[in-house]
Amino acid sequence: VDGDGSAVDVQVVLAGDFRRAADGVHVLVVDHGPGIPESERERVFDRFARPDSGRDRASGGAGLGLAIVREVVSSHDGEVQILETPGGGATIKMVLPIAVEL
Repeated sequence: VDGDGSAVDVQVVLAGDFRRAADGVHVLVVDHGPGIPESERERVFDRFARPDSGRDRASGGAGLGLAIVREVVSSHDGEVQILETPGGGATIKMVLPIAVEL
């Protein structure tokens, strides 16, 4: 459950061949709250960025969460993106490359 009381699902998938870093681990965080407007999607990765909506501001938060996520994932040569979520909410997809030497 997130700050506004809506459900959050987390899925972790090992994609493809674990010996190739390009496949990696995919982590999906699906938030069933009000979602992130298209116009805000790049800005939410900035430090201290918070939605302009009064309702979202009232739920608290410093606006650091996704900025920290992007920095941590990038430090592991991964990527973060916001996916379309039919019916509202937001899905954050993180791809972390891994390679196992055999």
